[in-house]
Amino acid sequence: MSALQRARAFLRRSRLPTGGWPYVAGGPAQPEATVLAAAAGPEAEWLDSAWLSGNEQAWSTFLLPAVAWGRDPALCAPALDRIEAFRSSPVEGLVGFDATLPGWSWVSGTAAWIQPTAFAMLSLRRVGRSPERIEQGVAMIADRQCADGGWNYGNPEVLGAQLAAHIDSTGWALLALPPREELRPVIERGLAFMTTALTMPSTMGLALGALSHLAHGQDPSPFLGGLAERVGDEGVRSRVDLTALAAAALSATEEGWNAFL
Repeated sequence: MSALQRARAFLRRSRLPTGGWPYVAGGPAQPEATVLAAAAGPEAEWLDSAWLSGNEQAWSTFLLPAVAWGRDPALCAPALDRIEAFRSSPVEGLVGFDATLPGWSWVSGTAAWIQPTAFAMLSLRRVGRSPERIEQGVAMIADRQCADGGWNYGNPEVLGAQLAAHIDSTGWALLALPPREELRPVIERGLAFMTTALTMPSTMGLALGALSHLAHGQDPSPFLGGLAERVGDEGVRSRVDLTALAAAALSATEEGWNAFL
């Protein structure tokens, strides 16, 4: 059985009889885990529309249209409306980056952060809506790049101190940035930072490393061997979210279906 087959078999067993997926097998259903499960493959079985439509999704709503639009546009419509209506709050007077650039935040009325902005951009790109909001997100993400080439959760520096980038924020930022010529320097620095996942491997880092390289026309294969080794019969340490992300990367490289693009 291949790593992708093991991942999907674990996800099938982990789905709760009442609907939805938990973060850890046997736990309660959670919105983020259920949304990420939809990235495990293009088939209808990975999208639990009934559970998602009946439960508050909070910030994970931002990613839902990216992974579910082709299977259930009606489920995605409220999420898209929320994404388009959402506004982050500008912050004046910060040095080292422009905190007035609009994006998306975890909670309405707060400053913009990388991951919710990337989620919203991926969903808007998927359905071809609000190009002006996507461009605002591009500007915000490009402005927040850290000195080491990746992205932190929000700020590249605080009180004059440079902050280190994080693999997860960098992977999502790269997926959200369109592969355009004028963004090449920003993207190339980000991809170079993602190779950190090869020396300090984690499931999230390897999966996002493969997906981000694939998104920008680069070879994802250095990330795939270590990623496949991390998927056992119980997924990745019984974690639904990590197993689903691994399945998304393996599906994109083995089957040509990218859940996020």
